Amino acid sequence: MKKWLILLLVFGILFQVIGFLSVIFSFIIYQFLGRFGTKNHSIELFKKMDAQGDIFNKLDEVESDISQEIFDIQKIDSYKDILYFGTENDKIDLIGMVVFNPTKEFISLIKIALNDKNETVRILASNSLQKFENFFEDKIHSLKKDLKSKNDNKIYLELIKVYDRYIESTLLDSFLHSKYINEIFELFKRIKNIKEDELIYKSYLKLSIKYNKFNDLEDKLIYLIKDYPTCDNLFMIIEYYYKKSDFENIYKYLELINPKNIKSTKQKNSYDFWINHAI
Repeated sequence: MKKWLILLLVFGILFQVIGFLSVIFSFIIYQFLGRFGTKNHSIELFKKMDAQGDIFNKLDEVESDISQEIFDIQKIDSYKDILYFGTENDKIDLIGMVVFNPTKEFISLIKIALNDKNETVRILASNSLQKFENFFEDKIHSLKKDLKSKNDNKIYLELIKVYDRYIESTLLDSFLHSKYINEIFELFKRIKNIKEDELIYKSYLKLSIKYNKFNDLEDKLIYLIKDYPTCDNLFMIIEYYYKKSDFENIYKYLELINPKNIKSTKQKNSYDFWINHAI
């Protein structure tokens, strides 16, 4: 009798251990499939994205030079190749990188991903675009609120820059462009003694050229050049005359530029083009 009891006890313990190991093994298999299975991988990915969601609220804190180190605009064609021919993980990584760059070039990449054959990539792309829109709208709302309590030129300039970036981003429907452009110049009107703040005044002139607000602009630019004939200011008036198709004045002011003083690659390319195509 004792032998049977001992034998039953041994079998009971043995099967309990085997049962326990079976549970552990099943759990491991479940976790493996949950992490690498297509559907469950998406769930895990979204949990990870939610945990890092605050990254979308800090886009304005990423300086342009840091962004360039993270994501090089010169490699834009390579990034497009990834979206067309890369793996699912490559595409997801790329969308994650684009989060740091709310510019038209990088947003155009996300828009390509909206039509990807992979559902996870499409959902992430759509989510990223919505996050970008929320970022701009929330930032505008926050800065407007700040202006009500504090009439500060720095806040004006920051809000103007956000409007400009929003328009540039291509997120806005075209019919809303004029609305936000008008908002920019209404803000400029509210700034007292705008000429006394060099940074704001130059922003006003540059955006006036950019958005074709040419009323009395030529006189303002000429006066600026007389007082401050810097390389940047000369290129600004050249841009104005380019918009006006006034080629005579383009070359007139090009002659005042010393090529050795040009630091911007964009300006250098522009200078070389016009000099090499002089009439």
